[in-house]
Amino acid sequence: MNNNYLSLITNRLILRPFTLSDVDLLCLLAGDRRISDMCLNIPYPYSPENGVSWISEHKDAFIEKKAVIFAVCQKDNGDLLGAIGLELEKSDKRGEIGYWIGYPYQNKGYATEAVLAMLQYGFRTLSLNRITATTIAWNNVSARILDKTGFQKEGVLRNHVFKKGKFTDIVMWGILQDEFMDNVIN
Repeated sequence: MNNNYLSLITNRLILRPFTLSDVDLLCLLAGDRRISDMCLNIPYPYSPENGVSWISEHKDAFIEKKAVIFAVCQKDNGDLLGAIGLELEKSDKRGEIGYWIGYPYQNKGYATEAVLAMLQYGFRTLSLNRITATTIAWNNVSARILDKTGFQKEGVLRNHVFKKGKFTDIVMWGILQDEFMDNVIN
């Protein structure tokens, strides 16, 4: 990974760096309660200050090889759909993927397409050995995406987070480079 920020292109998507001009739409999409309820790290309400602060951290995280975070955008019109990122532990050759797609754009395969692109980037470009993910126990949509993209369910952290007024479980997922190359790509 070098210091030049990059974009990834798929059949229908461009995964590109966020810019401060994305803040208003980011707040609209991430500020939907249905999104924050399914994600561990998205506050509700989601303010412009949250958006500016978050976007401002991305370039340094990339340069320091701590994370790669992209805006998920439609290829044909550039519309912002959501976000995807990899937090990196380079010394262990692993990363943790996180993603969300705005409610109006869900159930169209965008998250699956973005996750596959990020897995290819993580395993092929960054030479990671392992990529993990976590889902809130009730987030069945994200669980299906992870299952479709080759992740294995690895365990449950019981009563791990406080969400929607109660403690809830977190499901742990993982995929290894050889599993991805052997089963998902081929």
